[in-house]
Amino acid sequence: MLQSIRGTVGSWVAKGLFILLIASFAVWGIGDIFRGASPQSIVATVGPFEISAGEVQNEFNKQVRRFAPLFGGEFDAEQARQLGLVDRALNTLIERALFQLAAREAGLQIGDDLVRATIEAQPAFRNPAGGFDPALFRQILRANSLTEAGYVALMKEELARELLVRAVVEPVRAPTPLVKALYRHRAERRTADALVIRPGTIAIDEPTDPEVLRRSYRDHPVSYTAPAYRALTVVSLNADAFADRIAVTEDELREAFDTRADEFVQPERRTIRQVVLSSEPLARELAAAARAAGSLDTAAEAAGQSAVTLEDVTENELPAFGAVAFALEAGEIGGPVQSLLGWHVVSVAAVTPGSTADFAEVRDQVLDEVRRERAIDLMYEEANRLDDRLAGGTALDVAASELGLPVTKIAAIDADGTGPDGAPVALADAAEVVALAFDLDAGGQSLVTETQAGDFFVVRIDGITPPTLRPFDEVKDAVLADWRAEQQREQAATAADTLVERLAAGATVAALAEQTGHPAVAIGPVTRDGDGTGDRDAELLSEAALARLFTLAPGEAAAAPAASGGRLVLDLTEIIPADPDAPDAALAPVTATVNQGLASDLVAQFLEALRGRHDVSIDRELLAETFALP
Repeated sequence: MLQSIRGTVGSWVAKGLFILLIASFAVWGIGDIFRGASPQSIVATVGPFEISAGEVQNEFNKQVRRFAPLFGGEFDAEQARQLGLVDRALNTLIERALFQLAAREAGLQIGDDLVRATIEAQPAFRNPAGGFDPALFRQILRANSLTEAGYVALMKEELARELLVRAVVEPVRAPTPLVKALYRHRAERRTADALVIRPGTIAIDEPTDPEVLRRSYRDHPVSYTAPAYRALTVVSLNADAFADRIAVTEDELREAFDTRADEFVQPERRTIRQVVLSSEPLARELAAAARAAGSLDTAAEAAGQSAVTLEDVTENELPAFGAVAFALEAGEIGGPVQSLLGWHVVSVAAVTPGSTADFAEVRDQVLDEVRRERAIDLMYEEANRLDDRLAGGTALDVAASELGLPVTKIAAIDADGTGPDGAPVALADAAEVVALAFDLDAGGQSLVTETQAGDFFVVRIDGITPPTLRPFDEVKDAVLADWRAEQQREQAATAADTLVERLAAGATVAALAEQTGHPAVAIGPVTRDGDGTGDRDAELLSEAALARLFTLAPGEAAAAPAASGGRLVLDLTEIIPADPDAPDAALAPVTATVNQGLASDLVAQFLEALRGRHDVSIDRELLAETFALP
């Protein structure tokens, strides 16, 4: 069951339902869950659930951060509001509440063992060696003012919602005619002869009129403007640095080992093959056939079913049939056993015995964990002391010196974290420090700020150098190079259009290559998605060129941008149809895509039905006032 949940969590079904629960406390409005919200801040209700403006703000901030990379990092709250991310954030919270209501109505309950196994499997709580890190787990909870009991309650709600979604989408089956039609479209391949026009091969003399370059310089000032730089003083507090100050006695280590003894017990793990059927008679028939054949896979194939692998799971991760599966010998058949999903017939593919580590084996690990926990506590204490001194008017440099904290002076750094020499500036948590620094005014100083990694810093602005247009004489060579490149691109495009016309008039690619000196290459066969593209084709076929190729009729030619720059002149030579009935036809990926699309529609319809069953009310006036919406 847990393996199935993990698979769902990483899939499209988890849109907005289970997205980084562990790493997203601060943006899920968890503080509001524990503090409660004043009636004046409630922007929506879903049955008995209330959604506060603070929760919407937190979800909105998360959406902004998620979309920012798509805009090259230049994406602010105002742009997000214009794109409708406020409504998107609110709808996400409403959908979570609706699923939570439906899960409660269905009586779904999640056991503590499953929650624990799920928590331990989350990457956010793993140490560099890949194991569950209790110290890191507690650090993240503490940093977000969240108790372990509170987090477990949230996890149970999320797992219940995920099981509900699986129940909704489980019956989805892709129609065969649709799969075949899509396969024909996707797997169709095409070949073409092409001429490659590389701009670098086009000679461009320096202009005789000096004003040409000066005009290009004036027309493209952004290209020749030095970025804004800031001089910074940064004081950083890092838990790893504090760990060196921590002394731990042997008795304390043994006490910590005894307290965490359960963490050093590795339970037996097994790889299970299972088939889930809709009724007990079918399951009993399959189990009998599997025992007779000595193979669950053989019997499943004969019955038109398929077995699913649950990789490396513990007994606790299989609450419905773990006792049965872990009582079997390798290769033995068990079941049928009933769960919420149906009737399970299982077999054991592999067994990894459990083990218990002794103190000597894990002493260094326990030492690191104890040191880190105490270092985190010490770091928080020092951060508070620094905050108190700064609040009392002590200068940043002086306060850092009194507390023995490292001070970093940076003469000049731009918004990308690089110096005037173009090299990245060495700075811990550079992205977060620089982002905050460029939000401050001259002479401004930040508060003691916690990073996403759980460290702290304070940054002060010691000076600001505004963006400056570099003098023409300083960038003349760059202006000339840019002007030449632009001229080469224009001439390459003109030459490509001329060659297309000559192909349409009856010329061949080979003849034109000989006459013009532009190299001729054979493209493909490739699919619409670029499958089959070799290294050479990948350097030539841009997305635009590939799309253009699949619009051509045999014998037709067209020009398109080349992936590595320049232009391609494409002459379609063959269309190779795809046969979905061929023995090697890869229908599985297409089937999966159709299944996902149909399941997405089912989830949307289910949500719509839940909206009709439960009262959903939105205070549009308060929402507009809170987020400055029109």
